[in-house]
Amino acid sequence: MLRSSPITEPYNRELSLCAKEPGVVVNYKYRVKTVNINEIELAFTDTGRPKNKTLIFLHGIGSGIPVWDNNIDELSKTSRCIAIDLPGHGYSKKSDFTYSMDFYAGILNSFISTLQLKNVVVVGHSMGAQIAVIAAFLKPELIKNLVLVSPAGIEPYFFHERSYLANLMCAISYSGLSFVNNRLTFLIGCCYNHAYSDELISKLAFYKNEGEKFSNMLLKSTHGMLFEPVTDIINKIQQPCLVLIGEKDKVSPYNYLRYESYTTLIDKVLGNISNIKVIRLKDAGHFLMYQDAALFNTEILKYLSTKPHSKNKE
Repeated sequence: MLRSSPITEPYNRELSLCAKEPGVVVNYKYRVKTVNINEIELAFTDTGRPKNKTLIFLHGIGSGIPVWDNNIDELSKTSRCIAIDLPGHGYSKKSDFTYSMDFYAGILNSFISTLQLKNVVVVGHSMGAQIAVIAAFLKPELIKNLVLVSPAGIEPYFFHERSYLANLMCAISYSGLSFVNNRLTFLIGCCYNHAYSDELISKLAFYKNEGEKFSNMLLKSTHGMLFEPVTDIINKIQQPCLVLIGEKDKVSPYNYLRYESYTTLIDKVLGNISNIKVIRLKDAGHFLMYQDAALFNTEILKYLSTKPHSKNKE
């Protein structure tokens, strides 16, 4: 079964898409700042205690800064918390970028360097976690720790599986169904809980007149996620790493292509790597940081208060 509990309310068609009418202002919980990174205007929020660790939050594909709304208040009591709208998302510049994982990782590393951030812990969700791994691998001196939430890019797909999924997204994009696809991802990712998924969707800064740009971003980002996996580098990163997954996560296509759960795969692939700790949240799905924020925040604070060991360089 895909859903963890029966749907007891009718589908609300008024909230079926994440796109807003042009001109509608979406107010983020925290004040939005902008910075020019590699000639791209990047939107971010910045709160907390600047003298301690700096947590950089990266959302997943088709998402935005608001997915961290239930976490930043608590975590900013002890750390500086910076959340980024990735290019093509929210209030960051939306254009015809490559949207490859290397592109996103380059933006992240340039952002860290430009703001001269120290003691950086990157907290990435889904595609954001995949980006974080690549960035940490390319510039290990910039990133001290990683927290990977429902990480993408771990699945050991065969080439024909990657091609199938890429072509499927291509069909969705060219059919004009990108916003619908995104809406369904949030619904499945929240374990079919309308309250959580509708609330998250209402906070995203995507607009109906941006449909072509959104489809372009979704298509290229999906291609990058599929053809730039981190399966070959995740065991090479030296930084201590915490992995948080929801036991009810049904978003990854791996669940259906291989008849093996995504959570089982994570345990199998990452469970025996010395500098990685995997923690499961029993009653959460893909958006566990929003669904079970109290437990998520507790695990993050516990992790930050300890001294996890790095992998010894060979």
